[in-house]
Amino acid sequence: MRTWHFTATVDGDDLIGEGGIATTFDDEVTASGISAKTPGYLGCSLPTGTCAKTAGSPFPHFPYRPAIYVRVWNPATNKTVTCKLIDEGPSYFAKAGTNEYGHAMIDLTPTAKLVLGAKHVNDNFPVRIRIFGGAKYMRR
Repeated sequence: MRTWHFTATVDGDDLIGEGGIATTFDDEVTASGISAKTPGYLGCSLPTGTCAKTAGSPFPHFPYRPAIYVRVWNPATNKTVTCKLIDEGPSYFAKAGTNEYGHAMIDLTPTAKLVLGAKHVNDNFPVRIRIFGGAKYMRR
């Protein structure tokens, strides 16, 4: 059994994700058809267990339509950004700079990473997220 190092808890209509790290997309192609490398685009992906690499994630599966939006907060810089969910990931096997699997909670597009105060798009850092309307997708 996999141990993901972040949690998903219900807060009203939303889901809160805590204890995980923001990483950067490693692939340009996304499940939604939007390129993760689109200049200026604020997008993200969440591991929702729809493939073997993300199985066991605490997040439920979300549709790409209607759009799901995720607010990401970087406590180190106190900056936030709201991103559109565009893909599945990061993989459980992404170490996110921790040397342990299961810490990567969200992939961000390069623009979203920079808005949050990253000095470089490949910098990984702890974040807290709010998935707007995400509670209705929780497994019962």
